[in-house]
Amino acid sequence: DDAMHHAVSANDLSFAADILETWSDKLVFDGELSIVERWYDCLPAEEVRKRPALQRRVAWALAFLRQHNKLKTLMGIVGDDDWLHSEASRKELPVRSMVAICADNMAQAFDTICRVQSEASSLDHFTAFELAAAANLDAFRYLTLGDFRQADLRLAAAQALNQKGQAFFSGGYTESIRGLSMML
Repeated sequence: DDAMHHAVSANDLSFAADILETWSDKLVFDGELSIVERWYDCLPAEEVRKRPALQRRVAWALAFLRQHNKLKTLMGIVGDDDWLHSEASRKELPVRSMVAICADNMAQAFDTICRVQSEASSLDHFTAFELAAAANLDAFRYLTLGDFRQADLRLAAAQALNQKGQAFFSGGYTESIRGLSMML
């Protein structure tokens, strides 16, 4: 927090973005979303967009905080352009699925999540968090379809990814969905 404050105060916004990029993965998967938003608000969106990993992490925070206008600015969306339906890299798919959920568009979230492939080897912590969140959404999708076996398999994948990423935030969602599954 102090380093960001000093970098922003010195108007060294490139350095401030570097600092936020260093800490943003931990902040997001620990659920410290308002801190990410607060520091993002001090930076020009262009500075964040130069760092794809930071852009993705800030997008997670803004999506969960339902900051749709800030998210559009971050993603460079003008007017009614639809970022969710544009071409996406594999790394963007999990956050796009969460953006769709936060916009109450379950059909789009389910469509997007079907395109996510779990790649268990050589994952960094943040990618493990993202794939765990994607597996949670996929488990929920299977619950809505009545396929409890597939839901359990996706929850097991989510749990393993949460552990790999030390992601307590998405881990809470995994356990919530598991509880919902047990009630059904």
